[in-house]
Amino acid sequence: GSDGMDGVDGINGLDGEVGSAIVIYSNWFPSQFPDEILNFNLQRFWVDAPDLTTDILDQGVILVFGRYSTTSSTIVEQLPFTSVFRQQMYIHSYILPNDGTPARVNITVYPTGGGVIGQPLFDDYRYVIIPGGLPTTAGKTQIDHTKMSYEEMIEHFGITD
Repeated sequence: GSDGMDGVDGINGLDGEVGSAIVIYSNWFPSQFPDEILNFNLQRFWVDAPDLTTDILDQGVILVFGRYSTTSSTIVEQLPFTSVFRQQMYIHSYILPNDGTPARVNITVYPTGGGVIGQPLFDDYRYVIIPGGLPTTAGKTQIDHTKMSYEEMIEHFGITD
C-alpha cells in the first residue's frame, strides 16, 4: 500500500531545570605525608587534578576528603578538619599553573597545640569536583554540597568507592 500522511508535530515541552554536569572524582590516593612529622609549622603535598579548571573554581565546588581506619570502622571526614585529639588541622587548596602543567590539589596539615605534628591521622584522600550550572532562580533551593555527609554525597551523585 501507499504511505500515509505525516502527522502534525506535537507541542514542545518545557525545558527541565539545569543541573550540574557530571561529577568528577579521584580514586582514593595514599597520603604522601611521612609516618612521623617532626615539623612545628606545616607539612604539605600536592596531587594532580587535571580536570580542575578556572571555570570550576569560579562556579563549581571542590571537596576533599580524608579517610582512616580504626580496629572497628573506617571514618571519612571532609577537609578542612581539625583533630582535637591529635592537635592537627587539615586544609586543602588548589593551584592552576599557567605553564600547561595540570592543576593540583594541595593537602596541608598544621599542628594546633604548639608542638610537632606527629603521626598524620588520614591514610588516604580523594577529591570530588562538582562543576557549576546556572545560578539558582528565586524561590528554588540550591543544595549546599559542603554540608552533605560523605555518605549522602556518594549516594546523591552515585560515586563508588
